[in-house]
Amino acid sequence: MKLENELLANIVKVMFIFLIALAAVGLILFFILIPMFIKGEVVEVPNVKGKSLEESMKILSAHRLSAEIDAKKKASFTVPEGCVLEQNPPPGFKVKINRPVRLVLSSGSEKMQVPDLTGTLLRDAEPILKSAGFRVGDKATVYSDDYPALDTIIAQTPLPKTFARRGSKINLLLSSGVRPKFLLMPELKGKKLNEIREELEK
Repeated sequence: MKLENELLANIVKVMFIFLIALAAVGLILFFILIPMFIKGEVVEVPNVKGKSLEESMKILSAHRLSAEIDAKKKASFTVPEGCVLEQNPPPGFKVKINRPVRLVLSSGSEKMQVPDLTGTLLRDAEPILKSAGFRVGDKATVYSDDYPALDTIIAQTPLPKTFARRGSKINLLLSSGVRPKFLLMPELKGKKLNEIREELEK
């Protein structure tokens, strides 16, 4: 009976040691080998913002990444049309190789309707243009009987109600007032003062 108990105890010990060893192997597999296998090689995402689509794809390919182009473009005053405006993941982010980088392209400056400034004073037109997304461009002046007030806008380019890119300049033609009238000076030599006064009044 004693021998049987010792044998049973030895069997239990062996099984216990076997279970501990098995658990240790399982932990090694779970925490070390499997993550290493799943993780794979990682690379740092390059910065392709502001670059053309062709150049961006070359850069991503050199880093063993692919490009995924967003179907919707976004307007931008600073980034030219067709260039990368946004990217995801962002630059410097570490990802697995062959991971697609989502690119949003710029559609260029948004086109806006040009306001009609005809008959408006320059000082009033400047805030109107700014709020509409435009800037004052070149200015020229001419005499105008139709627009006698100084610095009144007579004409503009681009024309009113047409469309231009946001941030573009609007060139203005301003009135320098009514055209001055020139009179022929009468001959006053040899005339008396009262005669000269009458001549000038006429």
